Amino acid sequence: MKLGKLPDKDPVERRPVGLHQSTWKKLEQYQKLYQKQYGKEIKLGDLIEQMLEHFMGGDKEFQKHMIDVQAGRS
Repeated sequence: MKLGKLPDKDPVERRPVGLHQSTWKKLEQYQKLYQKQYGKEIKLGDLIEQMLEHFMGGDKEFQKHMIDVQAGRS
């Protein structure tokens, strides 16, 4: 799997999000595959969070932007 085993995380802030039904179905299948691969139950919200973190972590432009934000330049 492209996404590795998820680390234990601190509590999350809940926000409603709307996705197409086809996307939800794919996420549920990804969740099932993850659980099969690692033998551990995982909440869909936790899985989505890690997928987003992985995506943003690989985006070089976003990383540059975050450096500017942290330095107070944005």
